[in-house]
Amino acid sequence: MRVINYRAFYKGSICEVIRIDFKFDKATIEYKGKHTVVENINLKGGKCLDRIDGFKLVQNTGLKDKSGAEIYEGDIGYDNHFGCYGVVKFDEGAFIYNWVGISEDLFEATDDVEIVGNIYENPELLEGEE
Repeated sequence: MRVINYRAFYKGSICEVIRIDFKFDKATIEYKGKHTVVENINLKGGKCLDRIDGFKLVQNTGLKDKSGAEIYEGDIGYDNHFGCYGVVKFDEGAFIYNWVGISEDLFEATDDVEIVGNIYENPELLEGEE
């Protein structure tokens, strides 16, 4: 059985998510960046984590790039063979790799792609690519 890991883009940086607890109208998120931090997020009024400004939860795909780095939703990869960047997305129940207008199953791309950043911290890598 595979353990599902998450990262979060929150307050300007990517952090490893250690734990998320939902209780009534609050979410408690423990994450590790420079320090381990516990945030209490108010979910009153129908808010959900996806709609909190500056917060984005991203899931590990369970795959690794050609260098052995774990791949997460939102990661940006570079393909030396084609000389272009692409982005990892979750679409219709599957992880895909989008590059230069082409979408393919992420599993098919992992041997050729090296993760070089993510869409939250390095959006400039995709300028002119999509």
